[in-house]
Amino acid sequence: MEIWTALVDDLCLMSFVAWTQQKGAHPARVRVLDSISTNNLRYAKEIAEVSRAGAAPDRVRLTRRPPRDWWPSGLFRIPDRSWSSVVARGLVLSASLLVLARSQLGEVTDTAWRRALVLVERGQSRQFGQWRLAAGSLLAGPDASAELGEYVRATMACAGDLYRAGGPGGLDIGDVQCHHALPRVLRRSGVPQSWLSTWCDYPRRRENATACRATTRLIDEMRSTPRWPAVRRAPSIRETV
Repeated sequence: MEIWTALVDDLCLMSFVAWTQQKGAHPARVRVLDSISTNNLRYAKEIAEVSRAGAAPDRVRLTRRPPRDWWPSGLFRIPDRSWSSVVARGLVLSASLLVLARSQLGEVTDTAWRRALVLVERGQSRQFGQWRLAAGSLLAGPDASAELGEYVRATMACAGDLYRAGGPGGLDIGDVQCHHALPRVLRRSGVPQSWLSTWCDYPRRRENATACRATTRLIDEMRSTPRWPAVRRAPSIRETV
């Protein structure tokens, strides 16, 4: 379950990125992004509590850690926060979490972990559908489609460390089975095969956030934003972004 501890960082950062996309967006998109942001933070806290035997920090402390305490995946080494870039990252992250949760649900016997995995699996299944609809809207236009393709390729190239922890005691190999399954799931969901060609053959080890200026800046921005996170539960939203 070590990799889930690392994925807490990805969930927190994606929560913040989704929150930043709400400004100026259509009300329907705002509601969906608000749900994604709030629920990803909820999943992060749930996993942190289970992995740390209930000693996890609250939401504010979880997101206010200094960059040296973060080991996010390469998803957040991309500084661009255009809508196409965010959709590409949301699509890949939700698919990766869905693949991992489903692969482990049949093996987990601990009640607390099983509850957390069920929560993540259901939530990321919904989010994967929402990001797929957002990608489908972009694919309807030739210019937006080409831009999305470039961002998916860039995202896949950077995110080869999704299934491998970093730092002392990190997994030596990572979850190779899930790593190989992710591009197949994305391909079956309608992502063109050519967009997935930049995915590496085996999981890479994660780097500390301080190794990348873009990641450090994102974390610093998140830590210094006074209105986030909002401590509340988002309603269940089934609209498209």
